[in-house]
Amino acid sequence: MFGLLKNALKLFSKEEKKKIAFLLCGVFLMAVIEVFVIASIMPFMVLVTDPTIIQNNVILQTVYNSFAFQNERIFLLALGVIVFFVIVVGNAFSAYMTWKTIQFSYVQGKLLSQRLFKHYLEKNYEFFIVNHSTELTKNILHEVNRFVTGLLVPVMQMLVKSIVSLFILAMLFYIDPLLAITITLLLGSIYCFIYLFIKGRLSSWGKQSSLLHAKRYKIIGESFDGIKEIKLGNKEDYFLNHFENYSCVLAEIEAKQQNAPQAARYMLEAIAFGGVILIVLYLTGFNKNVSETIPLLALYAFSGYRLMPALQQIFSGLSLARYNYSALDILAQQLNNMDNRETIASSIVQKSLTIRNEIALEKIQYFYPTCSSPAIKNISLKIKMNTLVGFVGKTGSGKSTLAYILIGLLRPHSGHLVVDGQRLENHNIKSLQSIIGYVPQSIFLVDDTITKNIAFGLQDDMISFEAVQNAAKLANIHEYISSLPEGYNTVVGEKGIRLSGGQRQRIGIARALYHQPEILIFDEATSALDTITEKGVLDEIINLRKKITIVMIAHRLVTVKSCDNIFLFEDGKIAGEGTYDELESTSAIFQKMINV
Repeated sequence: MFGLLKNALKLFSKEEKKKIAFLLCGVFLMAVIEVFVIASIMPFMVLVTDPTIIQNNVILQTVYNSFAFQNERIFLLALGVIVFFVIVVGNAFSAYMTWKTIQFSYVQGKLLSQRLFKHYLEKNYEFFIVNHSTELTKNILHEVNRFVTGLLVPVMQMLVKSIVSLFILAMLFYIDPLLAITITLLLGSIYCFIYLFIKGRLSSWGKQSSLLHAKRYKIIGESFDGIKEIKLGNKEDYFLNHFENYSCVLAEIEAKQQNAPQAARYMLEAIAFGGVILIVLYLTGFNKNVSETIPLLALYAFSGYRLMPALQQIFSGLSLARYNYSALDILAQQLNNMDNRETIASSIVQKSLTIRNEIALEKIQYFYPTCSSPAIKNISLKIKMNTLVGFVGKTGSGKSTLAYILIGLLRPHSGHLVVDGQRLENHNIKSLQSIIGYVPQSIFLVDDTITKNIAFGLQDDMISFEAVQNAAKLANIHEYISSLPEGYNTVVGEKGIRLSGGQRQRIGIARALYHQPEILIFDEATSALDTITEKGVLDEIINLRKKITIVMIAHRLVTVKSCDNIFLFEDGKIAGEGTYDELESTSAIFQKMINV
């Protein structure tokens, strides 16, 4: 339990830990009020059973005379109202502290989700190559929710009830030590026995739950991503069967987890009822008269009324915490292993970068994760500013990988990016990326308007509609957008599903041009366009060659015919360099590509 609390506290900042300490102070006060509420029952019941005590007690007699009560019945009524008021105030404060505790827990859940999401977004691109997106989604949404509802809230409530229970037992110990010790040992030993019996099972079920939820997220994500292929091949049953199998096992596990605390509850209720009978026999066994026995019975009954739900909540909290401990493990592993260098780099104010002459790559070598052979093998090249450069080569030759290094998505294992003779360090990558426009082969579009997709990531008040239109014109899609009923306010659908492949591609090109980049990289960006549209787009791009630097990555050599310089890639190396005509006359590999 203490290990759980220690690991959980690692997820909180200093300010958040201060809030926890403040809540615990409130809980202690609540426990004191709770004991005062319970203790107020006994004197009231004593007076109910023997009203003559009012006249025999100096304090009660003084109060009775000071307020000029007409008779003992009215005095008892007033005392009953006071006791009732004390109970209401105590319950109101308990409700307030419970609300503050739960509110704190869910606010922490929100902050944890934000922190984890921010942590993932700050990771480099390589992180997303080796981690499945549905696993990351599950961690942000499901595991954080499990941590909050299945661990943080129960543990906070368990701490509250533990403190209250200790205060109640301390009061009972003061009144009757033997009986209080007997109750504590009996209930404590039963709960401990049951918890130790199911502890291992709860941990195992919790780990299985995390794995099964990950598989369900994955199967859902893959089925929606591949919906065209699924429908075309009538493969719905394959995905449904997998989802059903995971769901059946998960339902069985969660049912077992929910039933474990309930079984303990019913057992304890039976024992508690038997305990009431034993307490009655115990109290009456000492030949005490009714006036002495009834107040004690009322005290123990009200204490039990408060104590039993508290003990049950403590046990349920322990069970839930053990079951959901795997969620804490996942979050602790993800958040405590943050790459501080990435976080620091993202927080540094980036200086503006201007490239006057050239950008170069020096002796670049790169290995993809889990691959033993390098994808890029000691490549060096220079790109003159305001020129049109081509990267060509067969699939897997390394041209796109080198482009990812050039734009800072991948970090080389050796070698450097050099700008005008100065090495570019990792913390300056953002400066380089701010002047680069990148158009991938597969365009990502958000389910929003065309305007919002072209001016990607900007708030409405930051968008220049004139710049949006200019970018669309350069991408040869302005006329099509203008012909739509909603024009630039047309919503494109999830991943741009309401547009054709070529239309999505041109919106992607417009997005890259919107910010007026100094370097524009096309990674097979015109491959989805028909020949006429591609020529129109390329003509517009070629007209920009004296204003910006353009890198064209292509399979079709017609795309790079107008390039000032072409780099030919083969097996992670540069196999040739020159203009189209120079490579055609000197490179056998290039000649083979032309003849294909």
